[in-house]
Amino acid sequence: MTPISRPVDGDAPANGSAAPVAESFGNLCLGCGLCCDSGLFTIVELDADDRARLNAIGVPAPEQINQPCQFFDRCCTVYSHRPAKCGAYRCEVLKDLEEGAISFNLASDKIAQALAYREALLAELPPGTTVNEMIGQWRNEGDRLVASPSAQARLAFVVFRSFVERHFLRAKQRRISAQEVNPR
Repeated sequence: MTPISRPVDGDAPANGSAAPVAESFGNLCLGCGLCCDSGLFTIVELDADDRARLNAIGVPAPEQINQPCQFFDRCCTVYSHRPAKCGAYRCEVLKDLEEGAISFNLASDKIAQALAYREALLAELPPGTTVNEMIGQWRNEGDRLVASPSAQARLAFVVFRSFVERHFLRAKQRRISAQEVNPR
């Protein structure tokens, strides 16, 4: 497993890399994608207007989109027709940036660190396994102390999710309990 260290606010990403993020709010979001890839949410419910917009461009639209989003491929492939909830969503990093509470560089660094943590987590999962599938496995495994996913994957998840909850989600959006991380 790739060693992971936790940065202090204002520090460069702990892994020494920076995400290739253009200096604009929109591109900052497009360079992140955590709200689309199951890093933040499990589903997005669509309303009739959302489905109509997607159907108008020949895209079948379900009642809800399970995460990771079927329209996400390193960026949103239906961006100009995306669901209203997607267009309206602002993570806490973006809100802080828009309010001037943090600099663009710090916002970029937080995104880069979250993406590095996500990559470290994905490297520990079986190929093709999503974060949501991993959480589902935990819930279904009951009393097993060490099970698939591995202990390393669980640790990588805790590091990733703790960072995301601290920097990207409001308190009421935080949903992963200690019981889900370490079922006994």
